[in-house]
Amino acid sequence: MYDEEDPRIVGRGATGGTAAGGRAVMEDLVRQNPGINAVYVVNEPTAAGVFAALKEVGKENDVLVVSIDGSCEGVGRIAAGEIEATSMQYPHRMAILGIDAVVEYSKTGRKPRGFYDTGVMLVTQHPAAEVTSITAEQALNEC
Repeated sequence: MYDEEDPRIVGRGATGGTAAGGRAVMEDLVRQNPGINAVYVVNEPTAAGVFAALKEVGKENDVLVVSIDGSCEGVGRIAAGEIEATSMQYPHRMAILGIDAVVEYSKTGRKPRGFYDTGVMLVTQHPAAEVTSITAEQALNEC
């Protein structure tokens, strides 16, 4: 439906998943497209860099920043108003399932198979009625 040829997508850049990378790419994007109004990033460290770049040029309240990963740090950034939303992926559940799989393998020699759904939840301070979500405060209780 939409792709990178869509004229509403004004740019992209490789951030390396880091704050420094996010900042550098955002600095370039906002310089080239001062009317930019939304940014999707690969993780919360990148979002931190994006927010820093936006703040430096006085646009931190004009651009919607959304992320994925749902790290506890990222959820804190939602509470602070730096990120609008993230998808929390419950890393503690992932770790428990991973440890359980290692224990099972060491006991039986059976390798785990299939997909293990640990859940995902939208975290935002401004939920939409049509989308199931939780607040940053609720998400921090999962950390």
